[in-house]
Amino acid sequence: MDCSPAAGGECLRRAQAGELSWRHDAHGAAAGLILLAVGFSPFALWLALRPGRGARIAAACGVGGLLLFQLVEDAVDLDPGDGGGGQRILLLTTVLWLCALAVLSWRRTRERTGP
Repeated sequence: MDCSPAAGGECLRRAQAGELSWRHDAHGAAAGLILLAVGFSPFALWLALRPGRGARIAAACGVGGLLLFQLVEDAVDLDPGDGGGGQRILLLTTVLWLCALAVLSWRRTRERTGP
């Protein structure tokens, strides 16, 4: 990226002035699409598993995960001077949430269908 949007006004000013490269814009667009895919994945799992307990767990994890993401994002300082530490904490939280969602849904589905 040419600059960090977390840095505040300077990066926004450069973006509005058209001073940033296409790679900067592509990075932002790709990150946004990935966040949408991750955010919607529990609800896709809910659709695939319904009706049943696994579906209810997926839906609950979806709502809980979105709230958790927002809480962690608000709590972690996404300062560009930290070398991406805040972003790594946010990414780790998201990955752990998705792993918990997968394991819980899989276990509940296995209980219903048997070994």
